[in-house]
Amino acid sequence: MDLKTAQITSNQIVCHSDTQITLENDMNVPDSKPDIDKIIKIKGTLDYFILYASNDDIVPIHNLSGSINFDESVGLDNVSEGDEINCHFEIDDCQANLINSRKLSINAIIEIHCCKPKSVYYEAVSSMVSDDETDNLNLDGLYSKMKTVTYTHLVIQKNDIHRIFEELTLPKAKPSIASVLYYNIRPLNIQTKVVEDGVRLMGDLNVFVLYTPENEERSLEYFETEVSFDEIINCNDCNEDMIPDIDVSVGTRELSSKPDEDGENRIVNFELTLKLQMKFYENREAQILDDAYSTAMELEPVKEKMLLNKLIMKNQSSLRLSEQISLESPDKILQICNATGKITIDEQQIVDGGIHLDGVLLLDILYMTENDVSPLSIERAVLPFSHTIEI
Repeated sequence: MDLKTAQITSNQIVCHSDTQITLENDMNVPDSKPDIDKIIKIKGTLDYFILYASNDDIVPIHNLSGSINFDESVGLDNVSEGDEINCHFEIDDCQANLINSRKLSINAIIEIHCCKPKSVYYEAVSSMVSDDETDNLNLDGLYSKMKTVTYTHLVIQKNDIHRIFEELTLPKAKPSIASVLYYNIRPLNIQTKVVEDGVRLMGDLNVFVLYTPENEERSLEYFETEVSFDEIINCNDCNEDMIPDIDVSVGTRELSSKPDEDGENRIVNFELTLKLQMKFYENREAQILDDAYSTAMELEPVKEKMLLNKLIMKNQSSLRLSEQISLESPDKILQICNATGKITIDEQQIVDGGIHLDGVLLLDILYMTENDVSPLSIERAVLPFSHTIEI
């Protein structure tokens, strides 16, 4: 008697570790820069960029940039050199505080999440075949019971980096650029769709540029627009029947200005890199032996417990937040330049019919004021929210 087997694959996490590190650095203002009166905004990952206001210069708004290097060890059990480790980090908090008008301190808290994935292969009996084709297993006293198992199988796993390069021209109503003070490039409404041998990546890019104009009428100017993109990312052997799990995150951002045909600085070049972590699954079924007995021979089935992955449901959910915010600053708003937000999930809980989330939206509102001495300011707000994703 021969036993035919079916191989069933399960993807499991062998070990994981969460670590929090604190980065600190003091920064002196270069001699070429004026004193700091008020810090307006700081952005960055490990590279930081600071926008600040000064009362000691004709131009009231300036910027600084720098970086903090770090080397951290994360403890993980059951790992050895050469193992594949998935690492993800996020900035939990990043602040710049004035020590004096010529020195400031940078403090950042970074959360690091590491895990070691592993594919486990099970060999399960799919059928019993007699050595002699004339034999009848049932007549020989051998009886079997089969069952169907369903599982979600990881077919393709791939990481990719996609670069988006665009060239924009300032509107005619905007003055030419003397120097770029601050910029931000944010992807919005990102959607992915699996096509034959590829992934269609769609969305919008919000581009914001704060700059000093070449004319002397105003000391500060800004430009904001949205750019749509629709690209195909190559991924061999994937197809529309597969179940995608695609995570898109922002890599590097670069922006600069250059002269147009008339020699005026009115063209803005920018490049944004998007990092894609792509997994493609298939739902599969397998007929395997559940039990067997014999009235003609001694039979001892060998059983093993299998841990299988199974996709129960996949769902997208959206939430609209609306709230009025009162300014703490005495300066009145002349124009709202730019607003950015960060979502923080404080608690998630499985409830009847879905997953309940509690969190906050950390909102930064950059605006121009009616105060000529301090023409730029920022308002920060914390908006709590609750939401249930239907599952």
